[in-house]
Amino acid sequence: MLRLPHTEASPSGAVAVVLHRVVEPNNQRLLHVATVHHGSRDVTLMLCGSDTCHLYFPLDRWQLCDTDERAYYLPREGSALLLRPDGEPWVSLPAPPLSALHFVGNYFSGEVLIEVYDTQVTLFDISTEQIAMLYPAEGERFQWAAYLGEGQVALLVRMRTAKGVAEQRRMVGVEWKNLDS
Repeated sequence: MLRLPHTEASPSGAVAVVLHRVVEPNNQRLLHVATVHHGSRDVTLMLCGSDTCHLYFPLDRWQLCDTDERAYYLPREGSALLLRPDGEPWVSLPAPPLSALHFVGNYFSGEVLIEVYDTQVTLFDISTEQIAMLYPAEGERFQWAAYLGEGQVALLVRMRTAKGVAEQRRMVGVEWKNLDS
């Protein structure tokens, strides 16, 4: 658990997200109340339409940016946002209903952003701007996903069985699509 307020900044300091407090607006979901800064500019209003952003909680598996800072990931409630290096909005990623209750985490693997909800996995290639979506089978929930390259993803899945709850690892291929299709 983070001690608040907490600042999560990119290695260069170009983008910083300040987590101010945690709120529970309804539906038993917890959200971080945050502000977003690009350099010395507060860009929260531009990105979130308000003077604060509501970000998913918890954020222990959140990676703000890739190692080269070609993209920044903002785990915004409703639909996460990918920012360009200049701090401008790039892509609003599709999210499941009540996304804050289902967010597991995200990370960058090379040029691919991997966003994991227990009900879907989204992969976004920042160089080609192509997207791939994975959904669990009936009765399953994603625990984590590892992008292996070459369009392959290793999934850790939790499912109910006659003996209780079981975990399974499996590899799947992804089908990349243009973002607008």
